[in-house]
Amino acid sequence: MSPSRPIDPIRELAFEQLRLPARDKKSPIVADLMTGRKEIAIDAKNRLYLPAAFREALGNGAPVIAAVPGDNSAIFLFSTKEFDSLLRSAFLKCADPKSTAGTVETVTLLLNRSESINVDNAGRIGLPSEFLELVGLERKPEVLVVGSGNFLEIKPLEKPQDNSTRKA
Repeated sequence: MSPSRPIDPIRELAFEQLRLPARDKKSPIVADLMTGRKEIAIDAKNRLYLPAAFREALGNGAPVIAAVPGDNSAIFLFSTKEFDSLLRSAFLKCADPKSTAGTVETVTLLLNRSESINVDNAGRIGLPSEFLELVGLERKPEVLVVGSGNFLEIKPLEKPQDNSTRKA
């Protein structure tokens, strides 16, 4: 078992904001959450096609917020509503005297590493080159887009190694 990495503070804030919707007992909870994994190509202009279910969850054509967390493991995509909620929570934590010293740094990092991105008519978003470089995706033709509840993560696609040529 590999040692666990510390949880990125931006990821932690995002999960704190994850609230299960109030629904009747017959409605599935996952209907309002971004779930699943998709392998998606990035084109030569750094555009990524968002599947319809992800676009709908992010606001169906409304601008989305892209952010790179402190551990540079992924690009996060938030709806503007979720990002606003995340920032409000972070600012409240900064004002709380019981909050850790790293909260202000987390908010600063979040603001410095976030950008509003428009979804074009074809359902694509243009990813900032700087974000692609931070995460190590600048020369990757395909990425993995993962639903993480109230946000999406764009990560490097890890292809399994072909073990057929391995010597016994």
